[in-house]
Amino acid sequence: MKLVEVNWFQTPPIDFEHKQYLLYAYLQSVDKSFLGRKVSPHLLHLQKLLNEMDDFLSKYLQMKEVFNKKRYYYFNNPKLEGEENLEVEEIVEIVDFSIPQVKSRIEQGYVIYKKYPEQILY
Repeated sequence: MKLVEVNWFQTPPIDFEHKQYLLYAYLQSVDKSFLGRKVSPHLLHLQKLLNEMDDFLSKYLQMKEVFNKKRYYYFNNPKLEGEENLEVEEIVEIVDFSIPQVKSRIEQGYVIYKKYPEQILY
């Protein structure tokens, strides 16, 4: 399987099950590569994926906090409730699910890299 796009979790269709299967298929190919003691290009790509998901999550949380504060400032109504964007919430759920999966593969990749540095194929 080829490398997934760095923004795979944001591209349509935004469906948790679809993205879960896509991630599992990619991680299965990573696992096969790691079993063959080949960490390149998957290890660096997994790090890019993790960085992208972490950036998305931190920016989302920042933006949500700022919007919640500004909403009360501009409208001066503490009972005012904002609408949730269901698609964005689905992406957040996908990212929350995916981060631990990707982190575990990165850890495995570094174990292989440290144990068999002479076996690394590029």
